[in-house]
Amino acid sequence: MHVLLAIDCSLRTPSCMVRTGPDEHPLRTGDRAVEELSGLMREALGEAGVTIEEVDDIAVGVGPGSYMGARAAVASANALGFALGIPITGVVSPDAAAVLVEDLPAFTVAAPAGRGRAFVARYHRDPDGRLLREHLPELFDEGGPRDVDGFPTVLAIDPAPGSHPRVPEDDERAVIALSALGVARMFDGEPQLVAERRAARAATILPPPAIGRPA
Repeated sequence: MHVLLAIDCSLRTPSCMVRTGPDEHPLRTGDRAVEELSGLMREALGEAGVTIEEVDDIAVGVGPGSYMGARAAVASANALGFALGIPITGVVSPDAAAVLVEDLPAFTVAAPAGRGRAFVARYHRDPDGRLLREHLPELFDEGGPRDVDGFPTVLAIDPAPGSHPRVPEDDERAVIALSALGVARMFDGEPQLVAERRAARAATILPPPAIGRPA
C-alpha cells in the first residue's frame, strides 16, 4: 500500500493530508503554519492509521505564496525526506488549486499575494482532458483580473479549518481552497497537469515572479 504525505502552507492556513493507496484521508488545517505544521502532520498520519516510517512519498506546495509558510513546508518535507530516504515532489501552488477545478476547458487561477496583488497562472485542457499550465505564475498588481483574454478567473483561498476544500461561488467567480488536497491530487491524480513537476530528493521554494500583467 502506497502512502503519500501531502503538505501545503502556500497561504496563511497550513494543511496536511495522507493518502493510502487510492483512499484520501481527512484534510487537517490549522491557523499558524510554522507553529502547527508538525502537529498537523501527526494528526493526519494518525487519522490514516500509519506512522511516519510508512510514508513512501512526500508532496509539498513550493509557492509562490507566503514565503514563511512555503519555507516551513519545504524545510519540513526536505528534512523528512532526508531522514526517511524517500523522494519529495514539489508542486507549484496554483496547480494545487487548478487540479480541483471541474468543467472549465480554460481558466485562470489567482492566488492572493498580499498588498492587493495576486499570483496568476493560466490553464487549459488538451483534447485528452489533461490539464496544462501555459506559463509559470505571474504577479498581477491590484488584485488580479476578473478574467484574462476571456478566461474565467478562479480564486484560490485559504481552507477554513474543518471545511471541505470546495466552497460555493463568490462574486460570480469560482472559489477553490488551496490546500494539501490539491497537492496530493497533483502528485499522480486525474486530471493530471503536464508541466514542471519535480520528483527529486529535495524541493525548493518557487521564487516570487516579477510584477507584470499576464500576456
